[in-house]
Amino acid sequence: MRLLFLDIDGVLSSIEDIKKYVEETEKRTGKAWPDCSLLDHVKANKPTPEKAALLNHIIEETKCELVISSTWRTDFSNAGMSAYLAACDIIPAVWGKTPVLHTYRGTEIFCYLAEISDTKFNKHSGIGSFCVLDDDYDPVYDFIAERWVTVDSKKGLTESSAEKAIKILNTPYTKLQF
Repeated sequence: MRLLFLDIDGVLSSIEDIKKYVEETEKRTGKAWPDCSLLDHVKANKPTPEKAALLNHIIEETKCELVISSTWRTDFSNAGMSAYLAACDIIPAVWGKTPVLHTYRGTEIFCYLAEISDTKFNKHSGIGSFCVLDDDYDPVYDFIAERWVTVDSKKGLTESSAEKAIKILNTPYTKLQF
């Protein structure tokens, strides 16, 4: 099994995409951004078709499952996140979400891997590989750092970062032992 730990803001929705949407919304509604509707705030974070296609490419090329490591994991169940991704034309391959520990993302990912190594993965073929896609870099552990793809939040997911993720996910990981 291959897992892709996915951040949303800065990866699927870039600062440039959000800024463009905010400007268009303010122009369309005549309202300053803080006064726009909640729906407008959600739409501002919707991945562009290009970013959706890149994430789908990663999923298709690696047959990975998604683990949501984004702060969005507190707002959505796995089914809710899958529904959101499907509405964005992204393959809804949500396997789980990392625990909310209010610490470094790398620590939350480590705890997730440790927890599932004794549960879900025993029913499958084990941890074949994993990768982290995030616009922040805080892996904490070396074994996570070598599988971390840092995305430029101004641009979001690019072809280059998608190809790095595919290469990592298609490289078996044998070091993980708990």
